[in-house]
Amino acid sequence: MAIIKNIEVNIKVGKKEYCIKNLILDEYLSRFPTALIEKYKGVSRSLKTCFIKFDTPLPNISEESVIKNSDFDIAILEDGVETDIASNKITNKYKWSNYIYNFQTAPVPWSTYVGKKICTLGFNHSYLKNDSYNICAILDLTNYDIYVEEGEEIYITRIDQISTDAKFYSNDDKVKGPIHLAANGIVGILPSQNVNGTIYDTAYAKLTEVGLSNNTTEIERKLDLDYEVEDNIFTVKNLYSPTGLYPSTDLYPSTDLYPDDKPYNYLILKFVLYQDTNQGTDENPNLVATDTGSWYFQAIHLDKKQKINLNIKYERG
Repeated sequence: MAIIKNIEVNIKVGKKEYCIKNLILDEYLSRFPTALIEKYKGVSRSLKTCFIKFDTPLPNISEESVIKNSDFDIAILEDGVETDIASNKITNKYKWSNYIYNFQTAPVPWSTYVGKKICTLGFNHSYLKNDSYNICAILDLTNYDIYVEEGEEIYITRIDQISTDAKFYSNDDKVKGPIHLAANGIVGILPSQNVNGTIYDTAYAKLTEVGLSNNTTEIERKLDLDYEVEDNIFTVKNLYSPTGLYPSTDLYPSTDLYPDDKPYNYLILKFVLYQDTNQGTDENPNLVATDTGSWYFQAIHLDKKQKINLNIKYERG
């Protein structure tokens, strides 16, 4: 299980400062299971764009709300994101200030919106005004009376924390924790490449293998990776975790007849880090997802034996 928690959203308007927690929507929780394998490059989990709705609040906001980028008036592109990686916890800190996009041009100065009330903030990865992009987190500011003021810049920071109860092990000292939970992968595994002005320097984690073990640093018994994704749940299907017992002590009372395999304490998930590298030339680039040689395990304690489906849930904290 992983817990996605918003620590705070900090808003500064001149000398005024507000610290509030936002609502994480079901849309965001549902992005994590698909990112384990199908969309492992992480972009959909990065909340790098902050949207603002002026003057009129969005109605009837709830965890299940489906809210579009197009429901907002402007987008602010991030100044950057700081990610702190520990063995069982990822902390992402996003910052926004004055790179405003009005869905036509950018940057637009804050002075364009002086006197407008900031009613709602939304957060997503894409800045495009497109009905196919659903907002991931929302903050209703209607009761705070926050206005764009003449001569005052606005600074917005959000801090999210994603924690897991799985045990961690990596073959690479540079990999400190579960990269698949980080906003933007990890830099510094392979040398960076400049391909026609675009820098490729980030490695991403993809789930490639599952197995059973009695310790957290190796897979003792490999299993077929059969999985299913539904909403906020990633299910590893059709696992067989041996009991260490005989099928029937009545039928097979002898200790050397027809034993089940030894029992295992952990399901091991193996993640391999991939990085896009140019296998072509500058004139004819050929970007290939390249195995960096770095990998890590997450070990999940098994409470049940025999045939099971193991659910990995992503929940709001």
